[in-house]
Amino acid sequence: MNPLSENLSVSLASSNEPSATQLRFWIPEITTYVVEVLLDGEGLQGSLSSVLALARTCQSTLGPAMRILWSKQVGFDNLIQTLPSDAWARIKDVSCTRETLVLTRSLSTSDWERFDYYAAFIKVLVVEDFACFRWAPTVFTAFYHHHSTIGRHLFPSLREVRWVRPTASSDIHPEVPCFLSQALTSLEIEISTADQHSTKRIQTLFPAFPVLLPEVESISIKGGSPRAVLDVRSLPGCAHLRSFISTIPISLESAVQLSSLPKLETLSFTMLDQETSSAPLPTPCGFRSLRSLSYGPSPTFIQACHFPVLQDFTAFRPQQLSPLLEALVKHCNPKLLRTVRTDCPLGSATPEVFIDHIRPLLKLHDLESVAISNSGCSQDDKMIETMSLAWPNLKVLSLTNPSQIYCETHPTWRGLLHLVRNCPALCSLSIEIETRELKIVNKEWNSVLGTNMFNPHVEAIDFQCSLISNYYMECKEISAFLLRLFPNLKTIHRKCYSTSDEKSWEMVERLLRNPQYYDQEEGIDSIYGLDTWLDF
Repeated sequence: MNPLSENLSVSLASSNEPSATQLRFWIPEITTYVVEVLLDGEGLQGSLSSVLALARTCQSTLGPAMRILWSKQVGFDNLIQTLPSDAWARIKDVSCTRETLVLTRSLSTSDWERFDYYAAFIKVLVVEDFACFRWAPTVFTAFYHHHSTIGRHLFPSLREVRWVRPTASSDIHPEVPCFLSQALTSLEIEISTADQHSTKRIQTLFPAFPVLLPEVESISIKGGSPRAVLDVRSLPGCAHLRSFISTIPISLESAVQLSSLPKLETLSFTMLDQETSSAPLPTPCGFRSLRSLSYGPSPTFIQACHFPVLQDFTAFRPQQLSPLLEALVKHCNPKLLRTVRTDCPLGSATPEVFIDHIRPLLKLHDLESVAISNSGCSQDDKMIETMSLAWPNLKVLSLTNPSQIYCETHPTWRGLLHLVRNCPALCSLSIEIETRELKIVNKEWNSVLGTNMFNPHVEAIDFQCSLISNYYMECKEISAFLLRLFPNLKTIHRKCYSTSDEKSWEMVERLLRNPQYYDQEEGIDSIYGLDTWLDF
């Protein structure tokens, strides 16, 4: 019996119920142990062919079991535990609130052979410093030296890497390349916005990406210094790249060069404000495969490119929204663009000004999803009617005020009538409304909608911070009105700043889910024609 199998038999004999974690580190030894026991004749029954069949079964299940248990690893904790117990330790800091994993001695050739056996099964690796646990730099240094010694990647089967450094004190180590297999298809790096060192490290690594990652399809850089500039001129060498996301600004020149990537479908980045205002426009170029673009803050990049198959556009912190949208409409195919998300600049006070900001979008009659953060922009029913007439295929409409800046006017229930009439495919709605004019709107119902028009697709509405009366009768009217418009509506999302508003919306929601509740309330008769409103 070999020493590993002997150690295994002793370990299993001394433990009544070995845990799944323990068994994870002993699968190869378990296979060897079973075969050796059978060949020794201990409890052997049947012919040699039976022994060989069992041995073959053990061997055939070894690979699949290892691939399932080791395909994804978060950190190196499990890998380190494959080494002898005297080779590593966890050290607590003075406050005993954080542990650091360290190597306590140099690793022998046999130690590394065992390490390499398990490392070969890893396809997804997440490297993250947790609040209570981290890995000492010496661990990365040891990995790097071993990588240099064996002349190949530590994780030959690795396909995805997610490297998270949430604090400025958690630097991305220079040994990162030893974790990047040439077969890698996805790389995600997340660092603190205050982390200058890791930002510079990423800037240094980028020129080598075409050599390090020839098969990469997705690169995502989140965080990093917003005042730095990432040079991505080497990325066109990554011919298989389909998605590139960076919150570190990149230059206009290098951004335009990304158009030479033949498979690029998703692009998200920003530019420095001072560059967008002074950079000359390069020769126009086309992104032949780009379907999703997130960009800001100026129209400079849009004006320099063409997007013949663009379907999804998001504007980041636009300096001037209207020129950016004008450039978008001019340089994309209006028949293909389906989704637009954007912010309105602060300081817009009237509905007319709001419409002026988004007026270029009114030319895109095939839009299906529109989300606008309208900080400080007042709205009205005429504005909602204009939008609904421009986008007859609209499925998703979101008009939010994330900064909670006071707006003088909001759409009323009349705005919902326009949406039901002009956007029959609408299935998701987020809007803040004025709830006090319901009786007036009810009198206009037939002239706006007719008697039998309603929307069967909407099951939930976000009314955001809409205020509502705490009178039961008004809650009853509102729920009846909503049921007539949206017969399948069951859920109302809201953000209430008072208990009375929350209770009133809860009552409306209860009535939506249980229409029979109208007739169960004591002393309440049908009013304002509610009995006919609920009779479809």
